[in-house]
Amino acid sequence: MANDEVAICNRALSRIGVTTKIPSLDVRTKEAIELNAVFEDVRDAVLAAAHWPFARKIIALQKTGEAPFRWLYRYEYPNDCVAIRFLYPPISGGRDAEGFRLALQENPIKYEIGLDENNAQTICTDTDLAVIEYTARVKNPRQFDAKFSSALAWALAAEVALPLAKTLDHSRNALAMYEKEISEAIAKALNEERSDPPPESEFVLARL
Repeated sequence: MANDEVAICNRALSRIGVTTKIPSLDVRTKEAIELNAVFEDVRDAVLAAAHWPFARKIIALQKTGEAPFRWLYRYEYPNDCVAIRFLYPPISGGRDAEGFRLALQENPIKYEIGLDENNAQTICTDTDLAVIEYTARVKNPRQFDAKFSSALAWALAAEVALPLAKTLDHSRNALAMYEKEISEAIAKALNEERSDPPPESEFVLARL
């Protein structure tokens, strides 16, 4: 599969001039050991770097415990969240709801990430029945889109270039290419968010 972990890792190796390929991340070769040590952290960092459509989730938050001083409500932090994008009040489906959601992105709801008495991560806000839009931790490579797989390969290449290719130029080039692909992904996601006409101001005001 073009989008399995091994294929992505072998693409990363090729991009820094390493001709040795790995059959698995579990084999005890230098290449596999280096890549296996960083794969999950790098994957999550690339997921958090852009609002990838394949990793987008919108769910109602679940309240938990008492809110700390300065906030009215405390919610559980989704356990698969790598980056919060927006918080919303509850909205119903339909085209107008999409317009309302986009309008709220211009004036986002304020929130704060903290810890509860059990050191569990929580989200505090003044919005009741809050809805969260976030980038989820997607572990199945078959769900990755082509742009993400390429960006991940460049990020992995930059991470392992020094121990494997042993040249700073390879590391710098891989990092530059990664940043280019992330910039393109961010721009693409923004264009997709703005593909619908803007909402009517009366609708927005009626629900604020």
